Amino acid sequence: MLSFPEGVFSAKKYYADLGFDTLPLSAGSKICHVEKWQIISPNEAWLHAPSDSNIGIRCGGKRHFAVIDCDEKNKVGTFENIKNYLTGLGYDDKKFPVIQTASGIGRQIYCTLTDSIPGDYHNLSPQYGCGEFRFGEGAYVVAPPSIVKNTGVYKLLQGDISYLPEIELSAISYILKVSTSGDRYEDSKRILKYPKLTRKQNYMLNGIGVDKYPSRSEFEFALLVSLVNTGWDWNGIFYLFNNNKCGGKYSELNSKNWKQAYHYLRLSYENACQWAENTSEGRQRAINAEAWALSRSWSGRTGCYDRDVFLAQVNIAYETGKVIYHADCRTLAEFANVNYSTASRANRRLIQAGYLQLEQAAIANCAAKYSLGDIATLPQSPNVRECCITSKDHDVFARRGLGKSSKFIWNALEDGPKTVEELLLLTGRVKKTVQKWLTVMSGLEDGVSEKPMVYESEGKWYRNQDISLERISEFLEVNGLMDKRKKRHQEERVIHNSAFMRNRRM
Repeated sequence: MLSFPEGVFSAKKYYADLGFDTLPLSAGSKICHVEKWQIISPNEAWLHAPSDSNIGIRCGGKRHFAVIDCDEKNKVGTFENIKNYLTGLGYDDKKFPVIQTASGIGRQIYCTLTDSIPGDYHNLSPQYGCGEFRFGEGAYVVAPPSIVKNTGVYKLLQGDISYLPEIELSAISYILKVSTSGDRYEDSKRILKYPKLTRKQNYMLNGIGVDKYPSRSEFEFALLVSLVNTGWDWNGIFYLFNNNKCGGKYSELNSKNWKQAYHYLRLSYENACQWAENTSEGRQRAINAEAWALSRSWSGRTGCYDRDVFLAQVNIAYETGKVIYHADCRTLAEFANVNYSTASRANRRLIQAGYLQLEQAAIANCAAKYSLGDIATLPQSPNVRECCITSKDHDVFARRGLGKSSKFIWNALEDGPKTVEELLLLTGRVKKTVQKWLTVMSGLEDGVSEKPMVYESEGKWYRNQDISLERISEFLEVNGLMDKRKKRHQEERVIHNSAFMRNRRM
């Protein structure tokens, strides 16, 4: 048995520090000690827990915790079949966390589910064995060091619970049982297609940003179009709207007349599908351009700046939906988290390289017009990454903070540990630069999680998923830089427009 905290309450702190939602289980049992355990906070759940409680981990949560439960008792060989399947997907069978259940023969594999989907669990396909894949907050798993009376103890057999392999549901759909039920939430073939929700979609599902739209109906329609564009179908969207407050229009109708609410949402969904099918040429070029930009390494001293400014151009092109669009240097600087002079120089390099076309220079208070280069003629790279139309950044990666090279490394570690050689290939940075920023980031902690931003183990570098970049930016004294830059740019625009109007009157 691997080293593990002794006692349930020590284990509770250990799990909590790693970001898991834990639950108290009755002594010697697998049954949860509290009611409404699906929605109750861990602190509230443990408030009156007996000292001899067992411990469980609720699935889902901020760690997107999921478990493959292999029932060896009812089908010997299930764990071996699942392990071989995961090995075939590229996972190291010696590293993912494996738990021995109280029976002594059952096995559980801990992992992270990268998709957001309705439901709580799916049964394993009989072809692979007997058991379940649990992933929703309506499911939990008994965790070490729980003891089940007259049966045995839960043990960690291998792996590190602090690092969970990330699994896409589509990648393991073949080992799950497809339901033949007519219930809309049990159609596994459809559920398995749902992608992970974006941060903005999560915000909108919680009603954040409704004040930026003329009406709640338009807010919810924008959310519907976004969901349709990212692969959500009617069943999934209906589930999301019934389990989130969204903009309030549907919820309000549903509380008065559910049939009217259903028809309102269904009609809105069909209109959103019709709208989403008409992808403009400009938006399609932006999607292709981002996929290209994220699939190659940008080498050279200015490569990190060029990439972020190019992605900023892509972001603006996508939002406008036009082949030729306006883009001013200050807006590009805000997207790329650089100052406007850096954005201007990057623009010139991108134009010179043929990645960007200047269609019309800036005239008076009208920004310059650009178009994205022909992606079909641009050099390609096999390092394919997810295309998501985003140019997200953080103050901590500003020039006065850790800088752009560290951001490249941080992003490269997002999907799992990497060796230095792999980081060189993905980032386009030289070895000296990569080693320098790995050393810097490995010395930065946020004072909450016990690990630094990145850490090394067995020759590979890991990213601390629970680190608070806000605290790191406060420590580096760069917190709020992007907001200050936007405010300064807005003031400069007002001054520029005022001067232009005065000159016109003269």
